[in-house]
Parts: sequence; structure tokens; C-alpha cells
Amino acid sequence: MAAPAKTEECQPIAVEFSREQLFDETEQPFYFFHRWANSLHIYTQQQTLINESNWYLSQCNLTDPQLAEWERKLRKLRYIEHARIEQDKKNRKILITTTDNWSLLPTLDFSRKGGQNRYAIGLKERNFIGRGIELELKFFEDARRSGFIVDTAIPHLLHNNSKLGMRFADNDDGQQTALLLHKTFASNADTYAYQLAYHKNERIDTLFHNDDDEYEYGHDIRSYLLRYDWLAEHQDEKLFRLGLGYQFDRHQFFVVEQNTPPFLPTDRQLAYPFISFEYERQNYQEMSDIYNINAIEDINMGWRLNGRIGLSDGQDENSTESVWQLTSNTFLPIGEYSYLALSAAVDFHQNQRQDRFRGHFNIELFLPISAQWKLYFKNQSDFSDNEYLDQIVTLGGNNGLRGYPIQYQHGQESYLFSVEGRYYPNINIWRLFDVAGVIFYDRGKASGSTDLDNIETGWLDSLGFGVRLYSPHFAGDARVIHLDLAYALSANDEVKGLEFRLLTRTHF
Repeated sequence: MAAPAKTEECQPIAVEFSREQLFDETEQPFYFFHRWANSLHIYTQQQTLINESNWYLSQCNLTDPQLAEWERKLRKLRYIEHARIEQDKKNRKILITTTDNWSLLPTLDFSRKGGQNRYAIGLKERNFIGRGIELELKFFEDARRSGFIVDTAIPHLLHNNSKLGMRFADNDDGQQTALLLHKTFASNADTYAYQLAYHKNERIDTLFHNDDDEYEYGHDIRSYLLRYDWLAEHQDEKLFRLGLGYQFDRHQFFVVEQNTPPFLPTDRQLAYPFISFEYERQNYQEMSDIYNINAIEDINMGWRLNGRIGLSDGQDENSTESVWQLTSNTFLPIGEYSYLALSAAVDFHQNQRQDRFRGHFNIELFLPISAQWKLYFKNQSDFSDNEYLDQIVTLGGNNGLRGYPIQYQHGQESYLFSVEGRYYPNINIWRLFDVAGVIFYDRGKASGSTDLDNIETGWLDSLGFGVRLYSPHFAGDARVIHLDLAYALSANDEVKGLEFRLLTRTHF
């Protein structure tokens, strides 16, 4: 079937949509469950793809970079595995070929350490009735809380490129409600976007420390966000956007009956209008085996810079006078098939009581050894000054130091170094999972003054190995299954030992 589009002099041309099966029957092996999947899957409706493509279909002239951008946009959709756009200029025709992902998925997250279990199970539907509607139901339990979460996102509700998101959670320590209505930039040349958000969360936070210290305090969150962004400049691969908005963010803390911490975070309120900017220099390349396994990855080899400046009267004792935020990232070639990824973020709050600063720096290095082996290096560093006590710098199993309890060390700054040998054997299991292996070594340390004394003050080390299973046909963000055995090389006998981890992640 075809939909009208506009090119030179706004003359309509034919746009034909072609849909491929989840599993090509001409490829081997082809088992009975492949046939069942092809039969049972509810495929993306053509109108859904037309809605996602509306901006491009409305243009008078489509350039080759815009066609490539259009293809990337479709491929970025969680329920689309492959997208290919071909232009037949002679016959004034555009052919769009897509392959769906299987969109109904179970979710599983499990780990065990020191006799404590953490798990989450649920269901996700990323393309309900083929209309791009997202639904998720999840039950979970960890050392912090247990309960269930219901998430939904409805695209193109008011108009094309708009989305309504809703989240409701009922936990044993409180409730959560979140609403989001936003319109994204449909393309690099689209002129405006907006966002309205509301978030209410009543919960009990748990602060972990060392191997068995747990402290609890109540945390009441209220936040609102209104913003409008517009395109200021767009030339070839460069774009510059500006935005205006208003942010309200209030955090209130209170003592609970059990496991009261030796300190309680101070109430704070951020309420300020802001101006923001976004600069991006685009140079997208199709790559593979960077963050996924044997899959097309659209990597921008250019720079991206985002910033926000917010000002307030700061008259209240717990309020903020100004907010300064800046983030930057890039991905650079440093040799044949060798790459360097850099990202940095700074966040400064000028407060009535005392100023607060938080900085983050991340560097990743991808080096090929052979056709099947790659070396991966990562350094993750955090720095802070007068950080809010509910956001203090910690290091442990929750942020990359595999084999250790979460938030094991506290400090003002933390450093984490990871080395991985990644093995890509080009093995696929039943056309469902691409397989890779990994051996890893982690070394990290959190240091600086803290309200709680660390039982281990030096560098922490761990090593291990694991398997990665990438599901190319399944919709969702977390499509890489991690099966790891990590051994903590700790001087603390309560921590030293093996940890088994079964997690789903967005990356290798």
C-alpha cells in the first residue's frame, strides 16, 4: 500500500510500505516456534508508520541526509528491528521496508549476594495492537522496597510526534504517580517541541553502607516541569536549539521508626525559570559490536552539548538561587576500528545555605584484537562538593563494581576502572539470541570526607566472567542479558566471595 508524500514543488509521489516477517522462512534454521511467532505476532499497522513519518511525508523536498535520518528514526523505534528506505527518483517513488520486533516480552532481573536476593519480574508490550502503544506491568522486591509498577505510553495522542506517558506504582513504603505529555522534534529541521511533566512520589529510601549497614528515612517528592524548545539554526550536519521553561522540584525528608540514619537529608526546594540550549554536530555511522552484538547501531561521530541556566530569588532558607548544568558527549575514531567515547556532566546549585557541585566524567575505549576478540576499557569518575545527602557519591555493585554490595563505599569522589576482554564467536541460538562472552576486572575507590566511616578505605578489586545474550528480535531498551559470576577480592570476609548476577541491560 502507498501513502502520498511531497517532494520538489510539493508534487506528491508514491510512498510504499513493505512489511517483512519476524523470521524469514527462506533462512535456515526455521523451526516451528518461528512459524508460530510469525503467525501470532500483531504487526505494526501502516498508519502507525505513517504517523511516525508524518514530518517527512509533508516536506516538499527530501534530501539524501533527510532520507537517512528518516531511516534512523524508524530504526530507533523499539518495535522495529530493521528499516530500509530506498528512493526511486526515476519513478518518483519511495519504498520503506520494515521488520518488526517481537513486542510482548517478559522481564527478569535477579541477583544474589550475602544471602540477599533482588528480583523483578513482569511483562512489557512495546507495540500494543500494532499502534506503538507501550504497556508494562512489573512486580519487584529488593532490599529497598517491594511492590508493582504500571507504565504506559500512548504516541500521537493529540497530534503527530506527541506522546502521553503515565506511571503508577504501589509499593509497601508509598505510592508514585507520574504524568508526561510531550512533543519531540520530529527531525533535525523540525521547528519546535514541548514538554509538560508531573511527578509525585512518597517512599522510604534506604541508605546502604559497608556490607550490612542499612538506614532508612522517608522521602516525599513533588516536581513539575514546563518547557518549550525551538530550532534556532540548522545547517547541513549542525543544529542549534534553544528552550525556555519552568522547573519545580521539592524534596522533604522525615524520620521513620526503624533503622534511623545518623543524619537526615535537609529539605530542599528548587523553583526557577530557565533557559536551555542544545548544540549537535552530526556525523552518523552504521556500526556493530559496540554496545550490542551483531546488530546495526547508529553512532554519532560528532559532538553534542546541552546546557541549562536557571535563576530564582532564593529567599527561602531551603531554596536555590541559581542552577547551572552542562553535559557533553562524543564518539571518536582513533584508529582502524578503534574508537573513543567521551561524556561529561557538571551540575552546580547556588543555594542559600551552601553551594552544591556534582561532576561526572566517563571514558570508553574500544580496541580490536582479532576478528573475534576486542578489548574494552572504561573509566567512570564522580566528583562532588556539599552534595545532597540523599545523592552522595557511592561505589559498589549498583554502579559498576561487580561482586560488591551496593553503595559499599561512600565519599566525595569515586573512581572506577574496568577492563574487559570481549569474545564474539558468531554464534546464534535458534535465531533468537546472538551470543558473546566476557572476562572482566574492576578496580575502584570512593574517597573524601563522609558522615559514615568506610570499613575498607583503599582500592577495591573484583574479577569474573560471563555470557552476553543479545535478542535482536525482541522490542525494548534492555535487550542484552547478562549472566555473570563475579569474585570480590576484598579484605572483608563478609564480602569476599562469588556473586551470581542475572540482569537485563541496554548494552554489552
